[in-house]
Amino acid sequence: MAILLYAVIVVSLIALLFCILKRAEILLYPRGNRKMVEISDLIHKGAMTFLNSEYKLLAIFIAVVALIWFSFHPVVADMFWLSHYSTPCKITGLPSQFLPNYSKSTEFINSNG
Repeated sequence: MAILLYAVIVVSLIALLFCILKRAEILLYPRGNRKMVEISDLIHKGAMTFLNSEYKLLAIFIAVVALIWFSFHPVVADMFWLSHYSTPCKITGLPSQFLPNYSKSTEFINSNG
């Protein structure tokens, strides 16, 4: 079982290295003429405004869910037979899911600029 865990970690690191190298390759391409750069900058500004407002709302939602979860944890734990270890996992799991997505989205927007 430990070998499988190490294999997953190694493959994940190889995938991260591949992404870093691809990003560097894409950013080496020219951005285009002056008009293309201007349009690209406007698209980038609008997309980043949308992402920031979306993730601010998501952060508020996560905070509210965390508050509710911690408030009713003994009741919820008894209802669903959860251990006390599951609460930190659930609370830290929410941000750990949307932070990489935010990073990926900003990179996608930057690479198309």
